[in-house]
Amino acid sequence: MNYLDLFSGIGGFALGAYWAGWRFENHYFSEVEPWCVKLYQHRFPDAISLGDICQIRGLPKGDYILSGGFPCQDISSAGKKVGIHGTRSSLWKEYVRLIGEIRPRFAIMENSPMLLSGGLGVILGTLAEIGYSSEWDCIPASFVGAPHIRNRIWILCYPNNESESSNAEHDETPGLPNVYATSGNRSLGGYLAGIGRQRESLQGNDVWVKENSPIGMGMDDEIPERMDRLRGLGNSIVPQIAEMIFRQLSG
Repeated sequence: MNYLDLFSGIGGFALGAYWAGWRFENHYFSEVEPWCVKLYQHRFPDAISLGDICQIRGLPKGDYILSGGFPCQDISSAGKKVGIHGTRSSLWKEYVRLIGEIRPRFAIMENSPMLLSGGLGVILGTLAEIGYSSEWDCIPASFVGAPHIRNRIWILCYPNNESESSNAEHDETPGLPNVYATSGNRSLGGYLAGIGRQRESLQGNDVWVKENSPIGMGMDDEIPERMDRLRGLGNSIVPQIAEMIFRQLSG
C-alpha cells in the first residue's frame, strides 16, 4: 500500500495511521509551510515531500490510500464564509483531481462542520461523478476524550464497486442536494459506523494521551517558533480520530 498525505500540516493523519499499525511501501506528503515540512520529515524520515498539491503529477502506479484536510479558511465561521469556491478552500478540487487520477482504495477528508451548508453536496456530487461513494459524519475532539470540542466533519470515500453500504438509507439533510443515491450516505452501515465501537475498545489504552508512541511529538534539536507551533496545531487534525478510521479500514 502507498500513502499520499495531502495538506499534511504537522502529520496528524499520518500519526493516526501509524498508531493504527499501518506501514507503507511509499509514503508521500504534500505541504507548503516550511516549518510543518521540517516537523513532518522529523516524524517520518522516510516520507517523500511533493510540495504544492497543484504540482503533483505522475505518481507511480500502485494501490494508494489518500488523506488530507483541505483548507477551511473560506468555510469556517472564523473566516470570510465565501464557501468552497474561495481562494483557499477551492483547493478541494485538487484533492478530487488526484483521487480521479490515482484511483485510491480509500480517501479521507476532514474540514469544518460549516461545510454542511457551505458545499458538502458539491463535493459529494463531484466524487460521485468520478465513481466514488462517500460516507460522512461530524466527530468532535471531545469524542476521544480531548478537553475541548473542536467539531469537524470527516468524509471517507472509496470506489463504487467497493461500497459496503449501497443499500443503506440515504440521508436527506435539508439544504443539501440529494446526491446520496449515487455518492453514499451518512455513516449508515458503512465504515464510519464502527467508530463508536473503536472508541470503546481503545479507552482502556488511554485514547487521548499517547505517551508510548513510537513517533515523536516534537523536534528534540530545537524549540520551534511559537507562531509556527500555534499555526501548525490550529490547522492540524485530531490524530486519535484518524487512528480510529484507519483501524476501521484495517478490519
